[in-house]
Amino acid sequence: MSYEMLLSCGTTNGLLDKFGQGNTCLGMFIAVEIFSHLENLSKPHQERKQIVSRALAPAETVKCAFTDLGREEKFDDIFERCNSYVEELDLEPVKTQRIRKPPKKYFSEANCHVETDARKYFHNQFYEARDTAVVQTGVQFQQSLMEQYKKIGTILIPGEVSKVVDNYLEIDSDSLKLQVSII
Repeated sequence: MSYEMLLSCGTTNGLLDKFGQGNTCLGMFIAVEIFSHLENLSKPHQERKQIVSRALAPAETVKCAFTDLGREEKFDDIFERCNSYVEELDLEPVKTQRIRKPPKKYFSEANCHVETDARKYFHNQFYEARDTAVVQTGVQFQQSLMEQYKKIGTILIPGEVSKVVDNYLEIDSDSLKLQVSII
């Protein structure tokens, strides 16, 4: 047997072990729940012609969906679906992560808080991932430049030039008024 084939067998066995664990299954359930909402943001941004105000509408939808994910019942539902899936496929049950103690020379003897219940541990992980997604979508879509782009878009569609154009030195507001009136 060649070295490459042994390496491939070892990698495959490692993946099989990971996919046979309930923790991996729960991680995938959580990821699908969060990323399925984020996928709604990518479709409008891939169009060739896009109006900023139309691109901001899916961001509000995603924000509402993430608010809905904040309910306690939502995580309980995900956890129960995962457990039934784990039992159906005869995978290892969901369990807490193994705790590694840091070396004593770096830390004191004090005990740190460790979750002993898998539901509580992954509950915290789920809300940490959800909160990260909420904050990052807020950062991307609540910028002041977005508001300026939206105002510029409202100039070009109805044809009314506003003072927002004065912020851009490369745009001559008088010639823009003329050009917009011709369109």
